[in-house]
Amino acid sequence: MQRGQRLNELAFDLRLHEGRLGDLVRWMQGHRMPMPSLDPALLAERFKGHLRGVIDLVFEHRGRFHVVDWKSNHLGWHPSDYHHDGMAQAMVAHGYHLQHLIYAIAWRRHLQRLVQRHDVDHLWGGAYVLF
Repeated sequence: MQRGQRLNELAFDLRLHEGRLGDLVRWMQGHRMPMPSLDPALLAERFKGHLRGVIDLVFEHRGRFHVVDWKSNHLGWHPSDYHHDGMAQAMVAHGYHLQHLIYAIAWRRHLQRLVQRHDVDHLWGGAYVLF
């Protein structure tokens, strides 16, 4: 892969419109994105403001952009601990599905500014988690 086909540590700043965390969690669950159990009081909380973060890696392959998130979670001492079940449990326990949704929104907004178009969905390649 050539150096120009990737962005390392892409910082972003998202403006969040007013909403409730519970509404977002229900939307994610409706789209089959598992979420950890959250305190009901937290789900009722309203949010509004800015969210800052860093996407570990964005790369382009065959005209599509992919987001990569490196994880350093210790899932066990054996290679089998890093198979589907162990990683799926860590994804849910730590709310990584929500993190990837945020990354996808941040990258999409960034890409819209870069190409100055709103129809960028065909450029999305997916999100990957590497433990």
